[in-house]
Amino acid sequence: MTKHTGFSLSLLLLLWTCLRFAEGLLPGDTSSSKNGQTRRDLLVWPIGIGGAVVYGKMVSNAVQKISRGELVYPEAHEQRVSSTIASAMVNSIPSSSKMNRPLRVLEVGIGKECRVIRRKLYQRAYEDISAMGKVSELALVGVDIKSPPQATLDACQDVLKKFDTKYKISTDFKFVQGSISNPLDFADGFFDCIVCTLTLCSVDDQVAALTEIRRLLRPDGGCLGYTEHTAVLPNEPYRFLELQQQLLDPLQQAVAGNCHLHRYTDSTIAGVFGSDRSQTIKNERFLVEGMWPVSCQSCGVIQRIQPSF
Repeated sequence: MTKHTGFSLSLLLLLWTCLRFAEGLLPGDTSSSKNGQTRRDLLVWPIGIGGAVVYGKMVSNAVQKISRGELVYPEAHEQRVSSTIASAMVNSIPSSSKMNRPLRVLEVGIGKECRVIRRKLYQRAYEDISAMGKVSELALVGVDIKSPPQATLDACQDVLKKFDTKYKISTDFKFVQGSISNPLDFADGFFDCIVCTLTLCSVDDQVAALTEIRRLLRPDGGCLGYTEHTAVLPNEPYRFLELQQQLLDPLQQAVAGNCHLHRYTDSTIAGVFGSDRSQTIKNERFLVEGMWPVSCQSCGVIQRIQPSF
């Protein structure tokens, strides 16, 4: 993104914020002055313009990172991603004997940069699985609407080959183009583990996407591991951040690939999996200041349980 584009975004947000204020977000005296302006206008427009300039610059900076495919995110985020993936994969391994087939893992929304693999955020999972001694093969599938460049997929293969050598696990990695909001070409319960990172914010229909994820998970112990940004909850003290989420949500969707700032993603996950027998293995809400405006985040692991009759 160029500086010119960033400046355009600032102007866009300036105009949009002023219009929102003018529509009545702030109370004021509506009596008209001689030149047609109201006393309310004299208060609203300076506040709207000043706030828009600040927010426009912040959003522009954040969007620049998204657009150029930043690989390195703050440690507070990456640690959660790494530990969540490890917990989901380990808990998806049957507790009985050694697996006689590959452990099947699906990464939803792998992205054009394949960031999670290339940042080696699967390494902890490989280490923990190797220590268990039950898995010698792993089948990792990445799915996204658009295919990453071949050079990026090759870079993923290089990272995974190093894991294989170090942890004595043979990995078969492939990419499949598709949308998780629609049925994928895999049988019910095909995957032992499904992981997603900063993906459910941008799907068109979260319930449809999560319903498909649930369908694809093995019913007797399959695990979903997620790290997503989410709306501030009513009982949380981050009221100003919530206001920012609500005001900036339309702009964020426009400039960041349909990314929604104000979705109660973890609540939706609980609702979809609540219709099935499942247990929550991990659940945490946290803030990552260095990732504004997607700083309010949630991570967790939820496991399907086969009904007993």
